[in-house]
Amino acid sequence: MNEDSFVKTLNNLCNYSSKYVLIHTWKYNPFSRQNALRRFLRKAYFNDLKYLIFPSKTDKAYQYYRLLENYYNIFKRNNFALLNEHENPNGIGCMYVFRKLRNL
Repeated sequence: MNEDSFVKTLNNLCNYSSKYVLIHTWKYNPFSRQNALRRFLRKAYFNDLKYLIFPSKTDKAYQYYRLLENYYNIFKRNNFALLNEHENPNGIGCMYVFRKLRNL
């Protein structure tokens, strides 16, 4: 997904929500050297070898890592506040819970 589509999607989530927005996404880059090494040592995925040599923010197919914290301003602009973050036990994912503030 390109940057413009991603931003439009976040805005649409805010526009169509009356109370909460829940997003589960990566908190840490799954294509980083550190995460590739951890996966490789645990499960020997040879696909992860390429990320050990060439760390990236994308799988070059359709997945792209974006740090959601860099987009908090979109939620703030749409009158949402971050209520909580629930990290996934896998050490990469996270559920972000945003709540709509009362309308001014």
